[in-house]
Amino acid sequence: MYDSLKSNWLFWTIFRKPSLSKFNKAVSGETENDHIPVYYFREVDQKHIYVSPGLQTLFSLPMENLISKELWNKALTKLTSKPVEEFPHVYHWDGGTDSRYLRLHSPSHPGQTGALIDVTTEISSALRLRYRLDYDQLTSLYTRPAFKRKVFDMIQRAPEKTGAMLFIDLDNLKHINDSKGHSAGDLHISQMARLFSFFSFFNGVVSRISGDEFAIYLHGFDDQESARRVIHRILSTGKTSGILYVASMPEEAAELDDKLAFSIGLAWYPSDSESLSELMNLADFAMYHAKKHGKGRLVEYESMQDRKTSIHSSDSEALDHVLAEGAVNFTYQPIYDLRTGRLAAYEALLSPDPQYYKSAFDLYSAAAEHGRLCEMESMLTCKLAKTYRQFASELDEAKLLLSCLTGEICTKPRGHCQVDEDIFSRLILGVTEWKLGSFDEISVKTAVYRRMGALIAADSFGLGDLFNAFQAGLHLDYLQVDLTLLQSLCGPAEEQQILERLCADASLAGSRVLV
Repeated sequence: MYDSLKSNWLFWTIFRKPSLSKFNKAVSGETENDHIPVYYFREVDQKHIYVSPGLQTLFSLPMENLISKELWNKALTKLTSKPVEEFPHVYHWDGGTDSRYLRLHSPSHPGQTGALIDVTTEISSALRLRYRLDYDQLTSLYTRPAFKRKVFDMIQRAPEKTGAMLFIDLDNLKHINDSKGHSAGDLHISQMARLFSFFSFFNGVVSRISGDEFAIYLHGFDDQESARRVIHRILSTGKTSGILYVASMPEEAAELDDKLAFSIGLAWYPSDSESLSELMNLADFAMYHAKKHGKGRLVEYESMQDRKTSIHSSDSEALDHVLAEGAVNFTYQPIYDLRTGRLAAYEALLSPDPQYYKSAFDLYSAAAEHGRLCEMESMLTCKLAKTYRQFASELDEAKLLLSCLTGEICTKPRGHCQVDEDIFSRLILGVTEWKLGSFDEISVKTAVYRRMGALIAADSFGLGDLFNAFQAGLHLDYLQVDLTLLQSLCGPAEEQQILERLCADASLAGSRVLV
């Protein structure tokens, strides 16, 4: 890894101690790389800083050999007052007509050279991509990954407050699409989005999570009744706008085919769950319960006591069987090292026994609701290891990858599964989005499996988070990129630029990129 770092221009630019002649050569604001300006600064004595001419021009400092430390500190304070969210040590410099993004590499001790690297091109590209990933193109509401990130941060800031998670499904969008065309359906979706966006005025986060499904989270209330008043106030506004919401008007349900209506499931934080993923699953479950028992109504998960007891018991029996017997199947697809183009691994795609669960999502939902994600994780890891042992000779140098790691901290990650360390070294375990917290929490989780010999991959984060995973301190052996997603978001030139940047950054972090 050290040899590969030494061959990288960025390593030498940042970490070497340049000679005085080299330093003077660089003070023009350019390094050996003509495309990325690197500006240098160094403390000469207790009162003066040597600043490269290019940086003097950028910061509008006096064009002098030495700048007073007081003047330099003012410029540096102005720069660091505008950090770029999710990009460590990157700041936005607004010089009026000259606006740039700069990555700061501070000297570790007095007399050492520091650097400011102009990363405007890569950060601008990443922010454009982040916007496309974060905002739905039709409605301009948050996408599902952005929604989860915003809600998690909101809860972290005030965990003692009450929150309401709403899942909403449009009841008759298919009828509108079939009878009036998809353009009419898109207009109705946009109309609903405008109604739901009013929740943002009450500290709400609003998302379109799929074609006709929306999610809304409200937080910061002292009690549930305060949140209910806000919810019903906004929904009643929709009624006056010609949108039919009939939670208290079941006699109007017969008219739903000709009106836009929606069903709502509601789950409460923290009384129903303190886990974001589980809270979303419970609201989703309550929403489908509302659709089954009449359109255009709101159902609260906590009000479904009898129904929950029955479902919980039945679901528990199915989960017992799946976990005990390993009643899941894998299908495999090849994945490749982006830099070398060689086959790196086969990704195992989870498919549960259909007589128990229809999809992997349903199985994970059940495991999360019953507090058995650790057992699930152990069962899947054990089954993957047995698969590798069975087909080791056919796999040759290729590894097996399975996205099965959740945010649940497991005291016995192997469970009762006895797996040799040499087999664990042939497994790549991907991090899923179930019960994920901060990158620090994920690091604690993945460190356990790394000590057991397994390799770690980032999967299901969404491309924007993937860019910053290793910069936030998460040690990853592999980064997975969904090329189909990337190609849908940008043109060929920008796609190439993003992939080149990702490969370079991954190389510095000792990681490989898989596609």
